[in-house]
Amino acid sequence: MRTRFLMSGCLALLVTGCASHQAVPLPGSLHAGSPSVVQTGKQPIQWTQFLWGGSTTVDDDTRIITGPDGRMWYSDANGSQIIRMSMSGARKLFPLSYNGGTLFNPEQMTVGADGNFYILPFGVPLVGVVTTSGVLTTFPVPSGDVSYLNGITKGPDGNVWFVEQKHVAKITPSGVITEYPFASGDTTNSQGAITTGSDGNLWVTEPANTLLTQVNPTTGAMTSVNIGCQGYSVVSAADKNLWVNCSFDLARVTTGGAVTTFPTGFTMNPQPSSLAVGPDGNPWFAVSSNNVIGEFNTLTDQMTIDYPPNAFNSDYALTAGPDGNVWALDSGGEIDVYIIKIITVTPKNLTFAHGALMQSITVSENGATSWTAKSSKTSVATVAQGSPADVFNVTSVAAGKAQITVNDGKGNSFSISVTVQ
Repeated sequence: MRTRFLMSGCLALLVTGCASHQAVPLPGSLHAGSPSVVQTGKQPIQWTQFLWGGSTTVDDDTRIITGPDGRMWYSDANGSQIIRMSMSGARKLFPLSYNGGTLFNPEQMTVGADGNFYILPFGVPLVGVVTTSGVLTTFPVPSGDVSYLNGITKGPDGNVWFVEQKHVAKITPSGVITEYPFASGDTTNSQGAITTGSDGNLWVTEPANTLLTQVNPTTGAMTSVNIGCQGYSVVSAADKNLWVNCSFDLARVTTGGAVTTFPTGFTMNPQPSSLAVGPDGNPWFAVSSNNVIGEFNTLTDQMTIDYPPNAFNSDYALTAGPDGNVWALDSGGEIDVYIIKIITVTPKNLTFAHGALMQSITVSENGATSWTAKSSKTSVATVAQGSPADVFNVTSVAAGKAQITVNDGKGNSFSISVTVQ
């Protein structure tokens, strides 16, 4: 089971020692089938894992994203490939090379308006464009400038925008690259991140200068805000604010430039891919130095800290999956899937003194409003819909044991035990 800690956004949370973790067996033979990762069984399965299938060494600036085909895609820089994973863990590897065999080492990646992947190689003045069938085309950067741990994103103008050491740049679907020098004069921005803000502009971090820079997508004009910390990641959340990973803090920045910081209590791993918008619209972050994932509730200013299943791995990258779960790639070579919409039923056990008695059970699940229930042995107990919709009535029939399983429309289920004496 995951271990969760809540804290106010204005207070630090210090965690020492070990927490309990749910150890989920890794699948030996991964195969397609299920449309999403779901919870099954008597107790809620709140984490599950898949083998990532890449090279032996996991790069700490890899990226995992949802592809245009509704599957998970992630980069394997050390293996010179990108990897596709189905919702049930089936993998396909796509080796990348160019110029007759030169290996292409993918780092940051995003999906463009044309449905292709746009990928930055580490320290090479190129942008790679890869189709979902694995065909790579490379485009040289005109100035020869390079990206290292820099970010890339689809812009509001239909182009893909990315960060270099000396420039913020864009590439059109036809491969035309335009570069804009940093107005600050920065020439060593090797960890700048980028996102599209709710104001329709691009926003770029300049960690060394403690700046968050607004970029007009039409003109390339820049306006900077000093956020007072080194921002290594930036996203635009559902609250329409920008959220920045500042190592020890999360910074909330309005598009008007107002800055509020919230200490996490952890030393956050300063990588562009360690901050993402979750399926609930809140900012989620990986704290890889402490092996946790956190969420910041923008309505309550409250953080929730979750421990992944393996106490010895660090989550390097995370993203919202198309199934409503959070998917993360960890240092041990696994894909950690955090199942957000947990279904529970109370009470977990029912005992009847004899037949012809009735007791009620209540279902709880965020984001769901209807469920079905079935008895494993109707000769022992039956179940029927009650009122309201989250209530089911269980009626004893005869002595014996049975299970009542409640299902939602997505495939999550929870079972309770019934004993009739």
